[in-house]
Amino acid sequence: SRKKKQRQGPYRVIEKDNGDNFYDFKNKRLYLSDGLQKDVMELLPKVLLSRNNYSSNLECLQVDGPQRYDFIVSICQALSSERSNTLKEIYCYGVSFDVLKAICDMLKRNKSIKRFALNECHLGNAADSLVANMLEFNNTLSSLHLQGRNLNDQTTSSLMLSIQNHPSLEHLELIENQICDRGATSIANDVLRINTRLKTLELAFNDIGDQGCKALARALLENPMSCLSGIDLSFNKGIGNIGLKAWAAYIQTNPQQLRQLKMNFAGGGLIGARAIFEAFKYNTALGELELRQDIDRMPSTKRRLLCHEYRKIVLGNWTAKIPQPDDIHIDEEI
Repeated sequence: SRKKKQRQGPYRVIEKDNGDNFYDFKNKRLYLSDGLQKDVMELLPKVLLSRNNYSSNLECLQVDGPQRYDFIVSICQALSSERSNTLKEIYCYGVSFDVLKAICDMLKRNKSIKRFALNECHLGNAADSLVANMLEFNNTLSSLHLQGRNLNDQTTSSLMLSIQNHPSLEHLELIENQICDRGATSIANDVLRINTRLKTLELAFNDIGDQGCKALARALLENPMSCLSGIDLSFNKGIGNIGLKAWAAYIQTNPQQLRQLKMNFAGGGLIGARAIFEAFKYNTALGELELRQDIDRMPSTKRRLLCHEYRKIVLGNWTAKIPQPDDIHIDEEI
């Protein structure tokens, strides 16, 4: 194993014994991994609060795994000081409830942070309430990532009420959760129908079906002031003709802000898939359309037919609005 680097000057952030992680403020990044040594935990808060003011250059904080609560509190206090106004991003993976509380309290006070990611943290409804409460006080966050959080319809509904009129949030990622039609309807009614700042919405790998998909499309139809430029609904296996037709109706209205649409559909969604491509011919703004099918539910004969029709539609009705055919993704396994 590599040896620890010698500290130079009054404070020097040291390297971990196994050499995996390096804490160097010159890179403007602080990575707090699981199992930090005691001397590192004693050193870091002092470094952040030193007169050299390392915290004034820090831009990214990443916290992995369980950490000592008092240690994280001291770090958050240092990063909440008036001098620490450059921190832009916080990433949390598998943290405990107490650690999340300390970080959310910091986010309420810190006005420079733009991106917050809370991934793979299965802490229950109480943790979701912490995030929702934080959003009511923080008005500078522009990107929120909640991946693999086991968010269900109920927790999604309460979270959307906090996001509804957030003044700066532009990107929302809710990938790999347990959001079904009811949760998607809450997103549609409480955010997409009202919000005029959100630009991208990622809902891949959930359990959204036709009704939730339809609610999302209708909400955008009823909100002409929406700024949503991209939405990802891929790998939601319950989407069929009803959901696809709803999006076809929205695409055909030629919304100028929508640039990217990613979806998948079940084997019975052939009619809806054709409707999507027909609507695409009348749209001059959509730059990337990706449709994936649930192969397991589709007979081989229909796969071949759909593949032929896709290629005929895409190549036979090509227009100058998209420079390369690669902008439309067709699953080669159809």
